[in-house]
Order: sequence, then C-alpha cells, then structure tokens
Amino acid sequence: MPLFFKNKAKEFDKLLTKAQKQNSEKRYKEALESLSKAEDLLAGEDAQAHQWAWIYDARRYAQYELGQVDEALNTCRKAIEHLSNTQLFAYLSEDSHVRGTLRSAHNMLAWTLCERAAGESECQVALEHINKCMTTTSPIDDEYQLRPFYETQAIVLLRMSELAKDPTSYKTQLFTVLTKMKKKSHEALTENAKLAEICRSSEFEAHFADDPEAKLKVAPPGETVDQALARYKAALDYYGQINPDYAEYYEIQEFKSLDEAQIAKHEAAAGIKLPRELREFALTKGVLTIGSYETKLAILEHWDEEKIAEPGLVNYIDYCWGGRPEFEEFYKPQQIEHVDKHFFAFGAQYIDDNCHEYLFFDSEGNFDSIFMDQDSFGYFQEDFNPLLKTTKIPNPQSFSALFSGQITDVIEKLQQQINDE
Repeated sequence: MPLFFKNKAKEFDKLLTKAQKQNSEKRYKEALESLSKAEDLLAGEDAQAHQWAWIYDARRYAQYELGQVDEALNTCRKAIEHLSNTQLFAYLSEDSHVRGTLRSAHNMLAWTLCERAAGESECQVALEHINKCMTTTSPIDDEYQLRPFYETQAIVLLRMSELAKDPTSYKTQLFTVLTKMKKKSHEALTENAKLAEICRSSEFEAHFADDPEAKLKVAPPGETVDQALARYKAALDYYGQINPDYAEYYEIQEFKSLDEAQIAKHEAAAGIKLPRELREFALTKGVLTIGSYETKLAILEHWDEEKIAEPGLVNYIDYCWGGRPEFEEFYKPQQIEHVDKHFFAFGAQYIDDNCHEYLFFDSEGNFDSIFMDQDSFGYFQEDFNPLLKTTKIPNPQSFSALFSGQITDVIEKLQQQINDE
C-alpha cells in the first residue's frame, strides 16, 4: 500500500462507514456522494481489492434503490471486471468480502437480465451470471452465504424452461434447485408466487417425493410408531454414509422397555393413568432417548429409575430447566395447580439451549406438545393460557401422530446440519 493511502486510510474508512449508514437510512444520493469521495482516496491500481469491493457493493445497491438500474448493472460489470482476476486466498476475511461482492454483482445481473430477457440467448447470459455466483465460494464460506441467491437461480431456470426450444434439461435443473430449497425450508418458496405455484404442482410434488431425503423426511399418512422408528433408522443409515460423525450424534441412545410393575409404581405415585397408546409404547419400547443433550428427544425419561419428576406439565417444565420463575411471576398458585392436575408431561425434545418442546397428555388420553423459548415467554403463553380454562387439550392428536411428528423434526435437524456442511 502506498504511503499516500496509509495517510488517508482513516478518512477512507470514515467515508465508507458514512456511506453504509446512509444506505441503511435510505439516503441513497448522499451515500453515492460519500462513495465518490472515498473512491477519490483510492490510489488507483495500488488500492487493495477488498477496498474496491466495499465501494462497488455499496454503490450498486444505492443506484438500484434509486431506480438507476442500468447504472447499477454497469457498476456490477465494473466490479466483476476489476475483481475477478484478483488472486483471492481462501482463509482471508478481506478476500471473503471480495467474493461476497462478486456474488452480489453476478446475482443482480442475473435477476435483472432474466427479467428483461425476450429470448433464450438473452436469458442464457443471466444463467451464466447466476452459475458464476453460486460457484464463487471458498472453504470458509458456509451454506448460508449462498442462501440468498437460490431464488434467483430458480427464477432464471424457470425463465429458461419457458424460452428454450428444448426445456427438458432446464426444468430438471429447476426441480433440483427447488428440491434443495424445500429441504432447507427456503422462505422464497412461500414469498415468491411463481415458485410457490410450481411447488404446488403435481409434477414437482412427484419429483420431490422421489428424492431420497424427502422420503425420509415426509411421513406417510397414518404412520404408526413402528413405521416412524423404521423411518428414523433408515435416515440414520442414509446419513451415516454421508457423514458418520453427525449420524452417530443422532443415534438412539436408550431403548428400555418397562414392565407393568414399574409403570404402576409411577402411576400410583403421580396419581395418573397412562393413556392406552402411551402404555403400549412403555411396555414395548419404554424409555427412548435419541441424540445428545442439546438436540435430544426423550420419552418417558427416567421412568426406569426409582424416582422421577412429578409429571404435571408446569412441574415437568420447571424440572427440565432447573426452575422457571416466570410461572410464579405471571400465574397464581391455583392456576399452576389446575394445569398440573389435568395435563401431564411424558417427554421433551431439546431443540437447543434456549428452546424445548414438551410432550403431554390430558386425563382423557389426548396428546399434544407445547413449545417454549426461554427468551420469548410471551409466545409460550399464547399456547399455555388456554389450558387454564379447560381440562382437555384444545386441539388433540393421537400419540402415534405426535411421535411421528417428533421423528420428522429430528430427521429435519439431522438433514439441516449435514446439508449445511
């Protein structure tokens, strides 16, 4: 770096920070002025690539938001021409930003040129840009770096399938991208009307259903407990071949059937009777634990031991957290007593350090679950408060349906972790 720029570095950083703030406040014209002043400080060819990347990225964004679309596209082309031949190192954070700028430039060109394309050859240029965007990565760029660009990739492939003389290959590619997006629960599949419509089509649904991961994730109608367990074991086998470490992390850790004496002892101590489906599970499957603490699914945990936590829903939640003072803060003792008298927890899915989902039943043998994020107690209350006014679960489901849903959730977490690698 030349001595001149070293002396101006602080001023450059100040102007760049100012421009970014102006962009965030939608003061785009002022941002462009600040960027021009910052560019004047870059000593031509001696400036580093990541410094130019900041300028290009902020400028094309401001121009686009001002409706200066052609100017924004020209900025994208200049960024690509200037930065594409730069030697980038995989593990330098500065170079990671250069890659990010290149991805954004290719993406903006792909989206806009696709919108304007009247023929296959014009749309082909858009396709080349989005393909370049999706391959501009390094080992330190995780999957989330590419997530914003899947929508563009799908839209361009959709347009190519409409314009091409032979749309077959483009449609196949489109369905592959949409399948990947659906498995990642990509927000564009609900927010983008065109993509949402395709995902609802019978042709795509058939394609998605034939995907190996989709088959593992989607439970068949009326799935039984045994079928759900078989589906989970198939998922472990499948992902064990892809990433043995993650699959091992999600192994079934405990599988201990209970006898009638153990069940009767805990029922008597708690003053409850297990519903028929859960009793059958206890006798044939028993204590079931999948995964480790942070992402564990536990059913009838500790029921093979001499003493267990009282299964009243509030008491069980309090026990799992080691105390939840919010219950005493927001509810009267008689309200907590009412819930613990009529609703009984028998398991939990530990989603992460902050979030748990509790499985419970009522005295009539109905089942449901309730989700708690310790940082969002208000959302928990929306589902919890209706229990204060009833003795029956408002929207019940069968045990097998609840269990099937829990197995699907665990498979989704396993898929997500492996697909994000």
